[in-house]
Amino acid sequence: MTIRENTERPVTVEIGTNTLAGNRKKSTLECFQDIMKNGKKGSVPPLWDGKAAERIVDVIVNLAAQKTKNTLYPKLP
Repeated sequence: MTIRENTERPVTVEIGTNTLAGNRKKSTLECFQDIMKNGKKGSVPPLWDGKAAERIVDVIVNLAAQKTKNTLYPKLP
């Protein structure tokens, strides 16, 4: 439940793991009560597997290796 009018992660609303409750007391309480009564259903968004840091490191290492290759051997493809 996000107590705001919007979210920077709309996929969570689209797949049902998050609900925008708004920022007013009434809508927030209604949203909370609905979740407590009916629960939440949804799935984990693609790539939200806890391995983002590993993927980022792989990208950085590959970019650094490519830059090193181009610096050491500028004529190689």
